[in-house]
Formats: sequence, structure tokens, C-alpha cells
Amino acid sequence: MGFTPVIAEDRMSNRNTPTQGFYLGLSYVDSEIDTDSLDTSGDGEGFSIGYRFNNGLSVEYTLNQIDYDDINHFGTQITGIEGDFQFLSIMYQGRFDKWEPYIRFAYGDSDLEEVQIYTDGSSRSFSSGDTGYATGFGTDYAFTDNFSFRLEYTFYSENQEVLSLGPVYRF
Repeated sequence: MGFTPVIAEDRMSNRNTPTQGFYLGLSYVDSEIDTDSLDTSGDGEGFSIGYRFNNGLSVEYTLNQIDYDDINHFGTQITGIEGDFQFLSIMYQGRFDKWEPYIRFAYGDSDLEEVQIYTDGSSRSFSSGDTGYATGFGTDYAFTDNFSFRLEYTFYSENQEVLSLGPVYRF
């Protein structure tokens, strides 16, 4: 009985994708807010910049700009809410061939601009802001060593759910 050496394929690192360095991302963002007093959805765009370390950890800044339209809030017709949501994340990302799943833990703030129109024709506008935590998960799919496509679900502490997708470029 003899032994034959076998060379196993390393599924975690069989690509030349940079494991450490800066990256930029753009995204289309679809959002839903569901609270006792407000139920609405909207869409917009996002931008992210981050740095990934060799051990799979990343630090990322993200800014999402979302527009919500035609909202009924306690019987008051709101013609629009524009929101800027920015957060700083720590992410842990694995690598399995071309798939790179990750989890996100974030802290950030939101700034909302709202216009309300009342039944008598009068209107008012105001802004508000809040800070909170977010958690999320997603995956990158690497098309080339530097270019991937990201799909992500994030839940914010103020009962907001966000689905985003878009390209990521690694330097």
C-alpha cells in the first residue's frame, strides 16, 4: 500500500484579486421605512469608499441619498422626503472563488428634509436628524481582479431596510 501526494486547490485564494487596499463603490439604493406613524418606500443612489486589510476586515464610509415620494403620515399628505444616510462600517469579508460574502456593523446618522401639504392648501417644511446602528450582509461577485458587483441588505435602527446593488472597483 502506497501513498500518492495530492495537491488540493485552494478555493479561498485562487484569484489575483487584491486582498488589501482601497476601493470605491457606486450603488442603486431601494429603501423602505416602516414605523407606527410612517410607512413609505423610496430609491436613490449611494457612494462608498473603503480600505480592506489582508485579514478580511474592512473599514468603509457610505453615503446613501434616497428620495421618498407621496407619503401619508398621520393623515397629512407629504409630497416628499429627501434623506442623506451616512455611516461608518466595520466589515468582515470571506472569499470563495469569485464570491466574497460579508457582514457589516455600522454606526451613522440620517438627515431628512420633509415637505408637508395640508388639506387646506397650506404647507410647511422641516428637517430632522438621527443617529443609530445598522447591520447588514451581502456579497461581492468578482468579474475581474479589480472589478466586482455588490448586492447588499442593510437594516438601520430606525426601522429602515435598504437593498443596494452596484459596481465596486479595487485599486
